[in-house]
This record gives sequence, structure tokens and C-alpha cells, in this order.
Amino acid sequence: MADVEGESVESGMSELDLGSAEDCKDSSRTDNNNETSEAGETAAVDNGEAQNALQENIRRKGKNAYYYAHASSRETVKNYGGEPPRIDPTEAEDANLPRKKIKNVVKRYSWADGKKTVKIYVPTEDLLPSQEPTDDNVELEWTETSLTLQLKDMNGKDYELCLPVLHSEISNASHKCKSDSVVVTIRKVTEVSWYQLVKK
Repeated sequence: MADVEGESVESGMSELDLGSAEDCKDSSRTDNNNETSEAGETAAVDNGEAQNALQENIRRKGKNAYYYAHASSRETVKNYGGEPPRIDPTEAEDANLPRKKIKNVVKRYSWADGKKTVKIYVPTEDLLPSQEPTDDNVELEWTETSLTLQLKDMNGKDYELCLPVLHSEISNASHKCKSDSVVVTIRKVTEVSWYQLVKK
């Protein structure tokens, strides 16, 4: 009886020990699950704060931000769908404007000194073949010491004769169109001889 009772007691003790061990394992699993869940929540919060800080840095500094290259690729993907962008009508009008013609330098001309005036002769047969120049082709600008003659739309090109510093002061300048040339007449302020058209 003693042996049987001893075995029974030992067997009972063993069952109790096994039950306690199982309870400890279950408790350990629960604690581990709780710790994992809490760690996950903390990591999610930290990650969200990090993303907010990164986005705020990029928003404030744009492409100069240190973290710009690390931004999510989804933020930089362009949306090519939808309606095409509208073009400013003023830009379209400017694009349709004719291009400004390049001015060419008048290389051929002659001049003659008179008592009260000086005349400049600019031949146009090479610039405007088979056509006489008109006042619409000529623009003359002058000051007391300078003169600029512009020949516009001469066979699709513009030409310019610029005399920045004349020999002496002038009081007036005018032009006249002939069949094969444009003649500019300069009136002197003082009646002195001009040995050169422009000062060098």
C-alpha cells in the first residue's frame, strides 16, 4: 500500500508539475505577443514621425533638401493623364510673330562736301534689283554729331549705315529716294570744309 500510495503521490505530483509548466509556457507566449505588439506600435509611431519630418524637410527646402533623394518614388511620379495643359494665348501670339531681321552693314557709299551741305550717296541697285526704293524702305535718324541710315526690306533684308561721330556739327538731315540710290543731305552748322566724313 505504501508503495502504491507513493507511486500515486509521485504520479500526482508529476501531473501537477506538467500542468504548471504548460501554464508557464502559455503565460510566456502571451507576454511575448504583448511585447511584440507594443514594439510594433512603437515602431509604427516612430516611422510615422520620421516620415512626417522627412516630408516637412522636403516641403520647406524643395530640391535642396538633404532627404530629397530619399523621398518615396510615389511622390515624384508625374501624372500624365487628364486634359493637356493650356497654353497662354500671349505666348502663342509671340511665337507667331515674325522674326526680327538681321541688319547688314552698308559697305558701298560715297559722299561729297559742299559749302553749306554734305551729301551721301548710297547705291541700291545691288540691294534692291529691278525695283526703286521708296520712303517706306528708308528711316533716317540723326543728332548734332551723328547719323544713322536704315534701309528696310531691301529684297528681304535690312541694311544700316551708321556714322557715330561726324566731322562737324550738323543742324539738319534729310533723304531722297532715286531710281537706283538713296541720297542723304546733311546741313552744316558752320561753313567749314569737311576733309573726312567721320572723325577717326
